[in-house]
Amino acid sequence: MKNKKVLWGLAALAGAAGAAYVATRVTQEKQVNEEREEAVAQIRAHFESLGPVATLYVLLHESDADHLRGGVVMESGTSYRFELSEGQLSYQEESL
Repeated sequence: MKNKKVLWGLAALAGAAGAAYVATRVTQEKQVNEEREEAVAQIRAHFESLGPVATLYVLLHESDADHLRGGVVMESGTSYRFELSEGQLSYQEESL
């Protein structure tokens, strides 16, 4: 009987630890997404100063916590590749 109580106690402890881990990961994910959305809004604002933006995309497979990479297609047809690193935006016009 005592062994069952110990097992149930360990199971409850493991469940609580798992729930805490998931909650922490969800909070971290949410913060990363909010920071990325803020960065995308700043990038869009910069390119809108050059003209109307048709599409802005982020290449998640090339981006990480320190670098945000993607591209912008203007309504005029001009396209740019960009990288946001340490708050600095660098971009280059793509030639077709």
